[in-house]
Amino acid sequence: MVLDVYAARERAEDFPGVSGLLVARAAADVAGGRTVVWAPALKDAERALVQLLRQRDTLLTLGAGDIDALAGALVKERPA
Repeated sequence: MVLDVYAARERAEDFPGVSGLLVARAAADVAGGRTVVWAPALKDAERALVQLLRQRDTLLTLGAGDIDALAGALVKERPA
């Protein structure tokens, strides 16, 4: 799952054309048939992951900003 990207410490204009969609397409090109999903926003990722994740799956979130809100929303969505 790849969400959109944004500049953190770097300047966005130093990386023109870089987007989450670009990263997802590059990942899909080398994924060897494994699923790669692009989600433009946290809510899109949440909706997709609710459908994709199964009991006992592990989800690792990496990123800056409020990416941790995604894991929190999914935990609330799926009671233990």
